[in-house]
Amino acid sequence: MGVSVVISTYNSSKNLQKTLDSVKCFDEIIVCDMESTDNTVEIARKNGVRVLPFKRKERNDFINAKKYAIGHARQEWILLLHPDELVPSELRIWIHKFISNPGNVSGVYVPRKTFVFNRFREDLYPGYVMRLFARDCVLWTEDPNEDLQIDGEIFKVPSNKQNLALIHVGNSVDSVFDRVMAPIPMLQPDDEKVTGMQVLLRPFGTFFSEYFGKGSFRYGTAGLIASLNESMGEFYRLALKFERSNPIDNETQGSSKKRHEL
Repeated sequence: MGVSVVISTYNSSKNLQKTLDSVKCFDEIIVCDMESTDNTVEIARKNGVRVLPFKRKERNDFINAKKYAIGHARQEWILLLHPDELVPSELRIWIHKFISNPGNVSGVYVPRKTFVFNRFREDLYPGYVMRLFARDCVLWTEDPNEDLQIDGEIFKVPSNKQNLALIHVGNSVDSVFDRVMAPIPMLQPDDEKVTGMQVLLRPFGTFFSEYFGKGSFRYGTAGLIASLNESMGEFYRLALKFERSNPIDNETQGSSKKRHEL
């Protein structure tokens, strides 16, 4: 049995090299790139990995990108990673040992250690994520924020074994700009309408939830910036959604031009 590492990318050059360095021991590495405009693809090709270009249909088309990449994987087991996640040596050894005799297990929940500005967020640990699974046992959902569903027995790595946790290094101020620069998602007919009150209050709610509810205040300036980052991300998400649901039509633009000419 072998392992195919699958990484979906979009302008992921900042941490991609570190991620690739941490998984070189596995049988296959696939980078499924969603039209990056930086040097993400160049980094991947320099490392000799399989690069699968993927034309996304909307802003966060990660589900379809994952489906596409996993469908092209050659190995029986999939190690699914974000381009800002690192696999420590102890976890690499454990994975090789596990897949040699998985028994009836089809999926593994792995703990994840999140770092914000190089500081470990203990309050977010173990933050279990489904990252290792048999290729043919995946059940897909339509929610990009939900874990994969696995058809079969599940194993969970004990949280007290922090040496077997993924390392998440991507929580920085860059993430808010990624949300802004990515294409706006297509709206669905039943999408909730954005109101001015939501735009005003939801970012505040997000900030207080992160800073006080999740305890970011314990991390000083780093925690404050991380909480503001989440708050700004929520503001931009709502603003983009409002803009998309209230397009300026040609007639309105024409009327505006006439007023300016007068």
